[in-house]
Amino acid sequence: MGVEQVPTFCPLCVSRCGARAIVTDGAFVALAPDPSHPTGAALRQQPSDPVSGSSPLRASVCDVAAALPDPD
Repeated sequence: MGVEQVPTFCPLCVSRCGARAIVTDGAFVALAPDPSHPTGAALRQQPSDPVSGSSPLRASVCDVAAALPDPD
């Protein structure tokens, strides 16, 4: 079967940013941002915590996604 990228979404917040499930030989192995989705592409731009320098600040991505206009 090999490696597949299955379109899906990130379930971490109500924005439901576009994502791709990485599936190897029928088993889920990772979740990656969908570069064709406006908010999914922003997942790669999560800033690090300025204090520790390592923990991603998830709220920043959610705030950006919530500020986008409704596509309808």
